[in-house]
Amino acid sequence: MGCAASKAVPPPPAATEAVPKPVAFEISIEEPAEPTTIKAKKPPPQILQRLEEQNQNNLTVEELKEKQLKAEERRLTILEEKRRISRNAQKMFNKGEEKENTES
Repeated sequence: MGCAASKAVPPPPAATEAVPKPVAFEISIEEPAEPTTIKAKKPPPQILQRLEEQNQNNLTVEELKEKQLKAEERRLTILEEKRRISRNAQKMFNKGEEKENTES
């Protein structure tokens, strides 16, 4: 809920107001043959440095198989944990139903 003034359209600029001149930039796509100024290169951000280091570590077949086995073990552990939680929840649900049936 705003006031009526907030919904009002601003008036158009008066003819006497100065309008700023347009600005244009020329950007060359091609690299110059000789660099005119030599700028010191900044080192890449730390996250990129870490990613580059990881990419340099090429895995052997054995290392890759070992990683896959560990991932599969983790996956199975997580699935077993979910099953255990589900069983416990089902037991508690069944206990609640048994109490209701014995009370009736």
